[in-house]
Amino acid sequence: MSARRYAIAGGCVVAVAALVRLVAASNEIWLDEVWSLRIAAELGSVWRAFTIRHDNNHVLNTIYLHWLGLRDAWIVYRLPAVLAGTGAVAAVLLAQRGARRADALATATLMALSYPLVLYSAEARGYAPALLAALVAFYAVERYWETRRLAALVVFWTASGLGMLFHATYVPAYVALLGWSAIRAVQIHGVSGRALQALATCHLLPLACAVAFSLLFVRGMVIGGGPGYRTLDVVRESTAYALGVPQGWSAAALAIVVALTASGLGLLMAERSPRWSFFLLVLVVVPALMLLTTRPQVLYFRYFLAQILFFYVLAGTVLGWLAARGATARVAAWTLVALYVAAQLPPLRALLTTGRGGCVETVRYLGSHTSGPIVHVGSDDDFRNALMLWYLERFLPDGKRIRYVPRAAAAHPPPDWVLLHDLGPATARPDTIQSPTGTPYERAAGFQCGGVARWYWWVYRRAG
Repeated sequence: MSARRYAIAGGCVVAVAALVRLVAASNEIWLDEVWSLRIAAELGSVWRAFTIRHDNNHVLNTIYLHWLGLRDAWIVYRLPAVLAGTGAVAAVLLAQRGARRADALATATLMALSYPLVLYSAEARGYAPALLAALVAFYAVERYWETRRLAALVVFWTASGLGMLFHATYVPAYVALLGWSAIRAVQIHGVSGRALQALATCHLLPLACAVAFSLLFVRGMVIGGGPGYRTLDVVRESTAYALGVPQGWSAAALAIVVALTASGLGLLMAERSPRWSFFLLVLVVVPALMLLTTRPQVLYFRYFLAQILFFYVLAGTVLGWLAARGATARVAAWTLVALYVAAQLPPLRALLTTGRGGCVETVRYLGSHTSGPIVHVGSDDDFRNALMLWYLERFLPDGKRIRYVPRAAAAHPPPDWVLLHDLGPATARPDTIQSPTGTPYERAAGFQCGGVARWYWWVYRRAG
């Protein structure tokens, strides 16, 4: 592929990636983002962000939210994520060598239209910047061991420091880079003092930062909570999201991911590329060891975003190799890419159209159907619902505000409204309900908010 055609095609892919992420970022703010915003709003100073051991405190993102303050236009909260998500696509295209242009273009396409990467590149949290840092660190480490240039080392150090401070998702990627560097040092210098010296030069500073980050921030971290899990189920869910297939096909998705990973590793080994050991570490060895040693309280598919990212890089290598086998193989490679894009379009369409929408509409409904200045609201969950209402109160009509009534409160009179919520598929709700004190409520409306799990708010109004 000529440099001109590569530049044009790559520019189109980056433009699509940016557009998709901007549209997704225009949708309503989501529960976890509001949680992060609440933490940021309550900071006494920016330095406090370095001491809050909570999994919703993504340090640099928290500082950015604190600096912005409370705003009605939530897209400004998401600009770092949008820029980082788009930048990661561009980084792949810029970092690859001329001989691997087809690999890079395939990888960039997979990343640009990946539902999980788009989703977390359009949330006001630290995932997307951490993933960009992991990608940049990978290319910088590779370049360092090839050239031993100080510039590559400085880029790696910078990416590592920022990656950790944006989100702990970076840490597994760094551990894989550390292990890969040890392998590369031995390959270049043998088992010797020179190998140890080269490894220390590369990793002493970021390793010190990683240890400090783990001891001062990760250890003792409060987890916001979540459902119970089976590790294999979450792994299968992650592979289904990576390929864009329905969750009912997660077993098939896992088989496809395993086959592609094995093919990519075999291909790199046949080419005598040192990359194969990194992908083995980052996709298999490191996540397995971390799950076995840490046994996390909760496990979400987003904890495997770094693995999804580097799986795309490896899959792009396979597709690029296939495209170089001749005209027929090239058609087969881009047919596979087209099938992947077609699989990702349904979840992307839902994210771009309905997305996280509905929560503002709910609050405006409550305000427009309440005659007085105070909207008294109760709910079935005093944390989630009260947190969302804390931020969404700003979208009430002028002169109105929300007074949240906790479930344990003996309210006299009882609240005018009660919100029931679902996280997941909407469950059937009765037409009428009663409060613990016997006050009857009638169902008035229902609204779908958004996120991966889908949030539904069922609105009940006090009878009479």
